[in-house]
Amino acid sequence: MKPTLLSKVQGCLAGVAIGDAMGMPWETMTFEQIMERTDGIGVTGFVDPIQQTIRGTMPLKAGDTTDDWQLTAAVARSLIRKRQFDIEDIAREQVLEFDRCTFGWGPTTRRSLKEIKRWFESGGKEGRNPATRAQSQGPNLGAGNGVAMKVAPLGLYASSRMPQREFMAAVAELGFLTHSDPRASHAAFVVAQAIAMVMMRSVSYSVSQVRMAEFWPLIHVLNEATLVMEAKYSNIDGIADSMQNRLSLIENQSSELFRDPSWARTTLGTECFCLQSVSFAIATFLRHPADFRTGILEAVSAGGDTDSTASMVGAMIGANVGLEGIPPEWRNFTPGFSEALKLGEELAGLIQERSSQWRPIVVIE
Repeated sequence: MKPTLLSKVQGCLAGVAIGDAMGMPWETMTFEQIMERTDGIGVTGFVDPIQQTIRGTMPLKAGDTTDDWQLTAAVARSLIRKRQFDIEDIAREQVLEFDRCTFGWGPTTRRSLKEIKRWFESGGKEGRNPATRAQSQGPNLGAGNGVAMKVAPLGLYASSRMPQREFMAAVAELGFLTHSDPRASHAAFVVAQAIAMVMMRSVSYSVSQVRMAEFWPLIHVLNEATLVMEAKYSNIDGIADSMQNRLSLIENQSSELFRDPSWARTTLGTECFCLQSVSFAIATFLRHPADFRTGILEAVSAGGDTDSTASMVGAMIGANVGLEGIPPEWRNFTPGFSEALKLGEELAGLIQERSSQWRPIVVIE
C-alpha cells in the first residue's frame, strides 16, 4: 500500500524525533568506542545516555529527545500557525525554545538566538533583526549542523508546489538566521531537497537489491540542485570543499557506497561539521531509503554527531516510507513521540490546503 500524504509527513517528523532519541546516548563517541561498548554488535535500540561529554544530557532517559527535535518542532509550529514561511515568526519560536532549554545546543545557535532575543525584547533597538544575516565568528565557525538538523519541516512544506527559487531562499534565510557560513545552508538544502523529492515520489530499492533507475535520478537531481544553491548563495572564498563536491563523490563512487558499509563513515566523516555529517546522512539514506530500522542504526553506530545524523536520516527515510514504515515498537516507545504525530497531522493539512493537486505517491517500478 502506497503511503498517504499524512503518513509521509508524520513519518518524516517522527523520524526526526526517533533519530534524535536513538542517537542522543552516543553523541561524540567514535565508531570504535561504540563497537567496544556493544561487543561489536552496534546500536540496536533506545538506551539511557552512554557518552560522558555532554553533561546536560546525562539526566535524560532512553527515548528522550534533544535540540534536533526541539528546533525542528519550532520550525513546524511556525509554518502551521502562519500558514507560510515567516522568518521572524520562526525566530520567535526558536527564542521560546532558547528560554525553555538549551542543553546540547551548539554555540553558534545559542549565540545567535541570544542576539535575536535582545532584538525582540528591546523592540528592535538592540541585538540583531532576524532578517539580518548572522555575523561570522571566524573560519569554520557557523558551519555546524544547526540548520540541517531542523530543516525537515521546510522540506515537507516545499512539496506543496513551493517554487524552487522561493524554496532555496527560505532555506538560506533559515540558515543565515543563526549560521553565517553559507555551507550550513547548502547542507540543509540538500536534506530538505531530498525530503521534498521523496514526498513526491517514493523509492523502494534496498542495499541488497539496488535499482539504479531509482538511485541515479535522486543523486543526480540533488547534485544539480545543490550546484545552483551554492552559486546563488556563494561559498566562502578560498574554501575548496563543498556540499556539491561531496555529492559528486557519492555519485561517482556509488559502487563503493553500496558495497562497503564503512565507506560513508570513513570517506565522508560523521563529525558536527555540516559537510561531513550531512553528506554522511545523505549517503546512509541513499543506502537504505526504504529500510528505516537499518538506516537509523547504521547512522548511530557510525559515531560522531549521532543524534543529528540519525535525525536527518530518520527524516528522509520517514518521508519516503511513511509512518507505517517505522517499526511500531519505536514509534510507540515513548508518549513524547506523539508531538511529532500531532504536528505532522497539522502540517499535512497545510500542505494539502496549498496543493489541491497533491496525489498519493507513485513508487518507481
